[in-house]
Amino acid sequence: MNDNQYPPEPPNVILEDMKIKIYDEYFEHDLEYEKIVKLLKNKNSMTLNSIDLIDYFEENNILDNSSFIEYLKKKDSIFEKIYNDHKNTNTFRLMNKLDSMCQCWLMYLYH
Repeated sequence: MNDNQYPPEPPNVILEDMKIKIYDEYFEHDLEYEKIVKLLKNKNSMTLNSIDLIDYFEENNILDNSSFIEYLKKKDSIFEKIYNDHKNTNTFRLMNKLDSMCQCWLMYLYH
């Protein structure tokens, strides 16, 4: 690097971090979100059967992926409300958190 170069080049570590962030936010998360949208629009979901959505969330550990959760909250206002509502208590008290969240999502969409 030339000492007189302006503006200075960012370190490679920062560039790699930026590439990862861009990939996560704009490509990987978009693909994942499209899969969820398809599940939300399938016949089971439209009849308030949340099993496909629950299975997908469990298989892909969606609730453990904080960057994707943030993406979902930005992308889908219903999910954001449901996620925030479920921080302290489940709407459907006899269900676990994930089941309750998925059922609420479908209820908002189709009930």
